[in-house]
Amino acid sequence: MDKNRDLSITSQDLAEIFGIGEPATGNRESTDKAKQAGAGVPAQKAVETIPVETKTLETKPEKKSIIVTSKLVEMGAGTGEKVQVKKESIEDDYEVDDLIKRAEKIKQELEREAIPQATTPAPAQEPFSAEIDYKDEKNIGELAGAFDELRKIIQEELTVSCGERAAKAMLLKTLEKTAFGNFVFKNTNWDSDGKLREDGMIDMERLVRNIKILGPTVRLKTEIEEGMIGLLYMRLKAVKLGLGQEKYEAVKARIINRIHVIEAGYSRDIMGIIKNNIIAPSLKKGDEEI
Repeated sequence: MDKNRDLSITSQDLAEIFGIGEPATGNRESTDKAKQAGAGVPAQKAVETIPVETKTLETKPEKKSIIVTSKLVEMGAGTGEKVQVKKESIEDDYEVDDLIKRAEKIKQELEREAIPQATTPAPAQEPFSAEIDYKDEKNIGELAGAFDELRKIIQEELTVSCGERAAKAMLLKTLEKTAFGNFVFKNTNWDSDGKLREDGMIDMERLVRNIKILGPTVRLKTEIEEGMIGLLYMRLKAVKLGLGQEKYEAVKARIINRIHVIEAGYSRDIMGIIKNNIIAPSLKKGDEEI
């Protein structure tokens, strides 16, 4: 294993995933070769250009309705109240239904840009001492399943804001880095058929296999939980650095608000580990260290 390899999310990773900023390093070799190749090529003779007289076409200003502008004021941001529009209040040729649709669309765009507020208290910070057998396949399956619910939440949020391709690329990249640095998650970014888990979901078959390989002296609880904390934190870091504070807060709020939904499908012990030993330290680290 290359101990010098950077297992954190880097600016180059963010540039590749979200298509923003400049990569940390570029392909200098190809750039230098291109410059050298062009050094001996004579410059082409400048082509003489003839000015062409152009005329500006006069266009009539588009007639706009006053109802769309006033509609936003009447509706109020985030109130959810629907205002009735009367035909006699319209002073142009637009249809009433078209105006209402346009105003509703603008309202939805404004509400989509708003940051959702968390209504559920943040998870407790004290470690949860659940007594489960970490070599039991059922327990590992439950733990991995509950953890994967967090991946789904992040994917849903990012797909809306930056598209499915970027969302999956980030989830896969972070799983690859975790799989490289933690033996419990080794090769879990591949399925049993040798195909990449493009959505960043941990492969259960490989996870169980890795756990069985480890000897009895290995602290499975620590290895598994630290791996999950590292993976979740790396994903939160990618969101915060790549998409900004507002999107990070939106993802964080959605995770907190969806905990009670996830709890319905898993045991108390499993959810205690997920909430207190994985989510809480990951969010704390995300708030303080990024």
